[in-house]
Amino acid sequence: WKSIFTSLPAWAIGVTTFGRIWIHYTFIMQGPSFMKNILNFDIQSNGIISGLPFICSYLASVLFCYVADVLVQENILSLTNVRKLMTASSQIIPGLLVVLVGYMGKEIITVIIIWSIAVTMITASYAGAMASIVDIAPNLAGPVLAFAQTIHMSASFLSPLVNGVILKDQKDLHQWQQCFLLSSAVAIVTYTMFQLYGTADIQSWNYPPVRCNSESVEREDSDDNESSEKLQRKKLQDEASEDN
Repeated sequence: WKSIFTSLPAWAIGVTTFGRIWIHYTFIMQGPSFMKNILNFDIQSNGIISGLPFICSYLASVLFCYVADVLVQENILSLTNVRKLMTASSQIIPGLLVVLVGYMGKEIITVIIIWSIAVTMITASYAGAMASIVDIAPNLAGPVLAFAQTIHMSASFLSPLVNGVILKDQKDLHQWQQCFLLSSAVAIVTYTMFQLYGTADIQSWNYPPVRCNSESVEREDSDDNESSEKLQRKKLQDEASEDN
């Protein structure tokens, strides 16, 4: 655990996925309220439109993983660069799009399209930072995942909490723009941690040190000594027979 707590790659995963969860919750929690109060469109009354971003996310998550595999297998990018590319796609693109939404006016169709693209792009993280958990420590993926989730899942309650403080009047477009700007900043700034310290290389602490007791060591030493004595005795006997 000490090695995980002091590992920059492990922290990079936790911090950057904190930003992903933050902006994801902005879309799925504040999104319907924005469309209802600003665009006068009740997204919850239309099942197809409500489910569109999540249908796209389901399909895209498989596609992103496939593309990541192709990039690595064809030696187009290193595994580390693929992880960074997918993570950037899952946070920088949605971070920019969420700001754009606040300045689109009453263009409902355009906003829904942008919204769906942004939520879809967030799933690229499954081929990015989230996959790096197994990359850096295949033997300790469980503890690393627990460590990262402790960090990033805090965004699941902090994002709605902070956005709720900003959105005192949900009919005020300016407040929504501030909310979206903050979400964008969190997503993009936290990504820089992964850009700097993220990696797909296996960490040295993935391999726990081998411990052996003194008795086994002594036994192995004595066995080695006996073997060497037998070999030496046999060699002397062979030499003596040759002389005869």
